[in-house]
Amino acid sequence: GTKGQAVVKNCSFLFSSARMEGITVKVLNSKFVANIKQSINLGGGLSVVKGKQREENLGVAITNSKFVANYAASGGAFYTDLTKTTLVNSTFINNIAHKHGGALYITGASAVIIMHGCMFRNNTADLSSGGVYIIHAHLVFIASNVFQYNHVKTIKMKQSKPHEMKSNNFGGGLTVAKGMNTGAYLSVTISNSKFAANRAAIGGAFYTDLPNTVLLN
Repeated sequence: GTKGQAVVKNCSFLFSSARMEGITVKVLNSKFVANIKQSINLGGGLSVVKGKQREENLGVAITNSKFVANYAASGGAFYTDLTKTTLVNSTFINNIAHKHGGALYITGASAVIIMHGCMFRNNTADLSSGGVYIIHAHLVFIASNVFQYNHVKTIKMKQSKPHEMKSNNFGGGLTVAKGMNTGAYLSVTISNSKFAANRAAIGGAFYTDLPNTVLLN
C-alpha cells in the first residue's frame, strides 16, 4: 500500500499527548509540555509506532522542537520503534519515566538513529537511563549534544540485595543497548558531545554493551 506521511509544524501539545501509527512523521518547531501517559503507556509527549502493518521503511524526524515536563511509563517525552529516527536541534527538559528513558525510549531492530545538536537536561527515570534509552539499534550516531543533570533514581525494595538494586540502575545520561539485536556489526559513535552531572549506579554518564563504540572529542 501507499506509505503515508504526517507533518506536525508550529504546534503545541499541552496536558494531552500525541500518538501516530504506521506512517512517516516529521515534527518541526513544535512544543510538547506537561503531557502525561499513565500505566504501561509509552511516550508521554509523543509516540510514533509501526502499528499493525509492521512496515519496516518508516522514519521519524524531530527538528527545532521542545519537550518539557512530560511523563510516561517509559520514554517520558518521546517513544518510537520506527526504522530510522533523526533528532536535530531539539530540547528535552524535566521529563520523567516510571521505568526507562526519562526523555527518550527508542527501539527497533536494524534501526538507524541520528541525534545532532540536542539538549537533554534534568530528565529522570526510576529504573534506567535518566536521559536517553536506545535498545535493539543497529547504528547510532550522536553528535554535538548536551546531556546534563539527568539521573536514575535509586529504588529501594524490600529484601533486595545491593547488586539486584543496581542491576537496572545504569546510564544516567545515555544508554545504548543491543538487546535482542545480534547482528555482526552494531555500533555507536559519539562526537563533540558534553556529559555533565548525570547520575546512575552504573555508567553515570553513558552505558553501552555494543561491540563497537567510538568516542571523538
